[in-house]
Amino acid sequence: MVKLPTPLQERGLAATEEKKALLTHGQVELLFSAVPVSVLANIVGALLAYFVFIDRVSPLRLQVWITLLLTVTAGLSTWYLQFRLGSQILAGVAGSAGFMLFDYDDMILQLVLALMMVCIASFAITTMSPSLELTVTFLLLLLGPITGSLFLSHAVTHSYVEWMLPITLVMLLLSCIRINRNTERNIILTIEEMQHEKAVRNFQQRLGFFPRNTVGGVGVGSTWQCRAMESS
Repeated sequence: MVKLPTPLQERGLAATEEKKALLTHGQVELLFSAVPVSVLANIVGALLAYFVFIDRVSPLRLQVWITLLLTVTAGLSTWYLQFRLGSQILAGVAGSAGFMLFDYDDMILQLVLALMMVCIASFAITTMSPSLELTVTFLLLLLGPITGSLFLSHAVTHSYVEWMLPITLVMLLLSCIRINRNTERNIILTIEEMQHEKAVRNFQQRLGFFPRNTVGGVGVGSTWQCRAMESS
């Protein structure tokens, strides 16, 4: 026998679904509020990469990477699903520097490239923290290629350098989880405060339907006067 939910349970379910919807809305708002800063950071990063790597790697590969990076950055849409897909494509394009700009014979260049990827990843954590799934995917796509290239370049790269990036990736993922929890908690607190204010306003509006000094048709003032007279 199927047990149907009571009206009270239905109201609880509706409130839960409303809170989830409001949480998603708050996450989307925070994500898109960071888009202009992300676009500017990508442009600055592309310029820095150009001046750092122009004389050290193939100019064609560098130009292709920068063009793809700026093209995907310019194509970020304000629609949530397209933004998610665009962000993952952006992570893949940016992460492709891990093999497109990687020099297997120059450890200094490897370290510079790894540092650049870690800086991008750290910035992504702060701007994408409202969505844990999106941030984790971004980090893996961004740091996966450079991590693999470091292990493949074992002949040049020292062992401590090989393990530096995987350990950093784990630390970034842990930080991502912590920041995401704090972000969601702040959004939920904001939602609960808004709901509380809405409930107070609704209560005050309901009180406005009653005469100022009457309850149930009897004047409050006269009731207190009668009680005072009886007690005297």
